[in-house]
Amino acid sequence: MVTSGNVVTGLVNAMEKDGLVARSRHPADRRSTLIGMTDAGRAPFGRMAPAHAEWIEQAMAGLDRREAARLCEVLGRLKASVRGSAAAATTPSLPHRKRR
Repeated sequence: MVTSGNVVTGLVNAMEKDGLVARSRHPADRRSTLIGMTDAGRAPFGRMAPAHAEWIEQAMAGLDRREAARLCEVLGRLKASVRGSAAAATTPSLPHRKRR
């Protein structure tokens, strides 16, 4: 899944407000925040996860194991490519200088 940070932050904020997750500081990296599922979040996740797994199985039903593995490989490469393109687009480039 490729999504912007603000979308993820909004989802985590909503889940935290509902008591489903809790934030904590990363012990070794002050720039990072750890998100953990609370006891209250485990029950809805437990109900949702099997339904999600079944949906994935249905979506992949037309593929044999080799095709499914190949699809995952190609999608992984696409994801990396998209992330690389997004990072390049948000990184300011230095102005080009003409050589003399």
